[in-house]
Amino acid sequence: MKSLQSILKQIDDEYERERDHLMRTLPEASVKDRALAMLKSRYLERRENYVRELSALLGHP
Repeated sequence: MKSLQSILKQIDDEYERERDHLMRTLPEASVKDRALAMLKSRYLERRENYVRELSALLGHP
C-alpha cells in the first residue's frame, strides 16, 4: 500500500511541476489552455489504475 501511495505522490508531483512549467512558459492563452487540458487528461489516466488498486486494498468500492 505504501508503494502505491508513493507512486501516486510521484505522479502528483510530476503533474504539478509540468503544469507550473507550462503556465510560466506558454504565452498564448489558447495554446496554454489546450496544453494544460492534455496534461491533465494524461495525469488522470496515469493515476486511475493506482487509485483503483489502492481503493481495493482499503476496501472502498
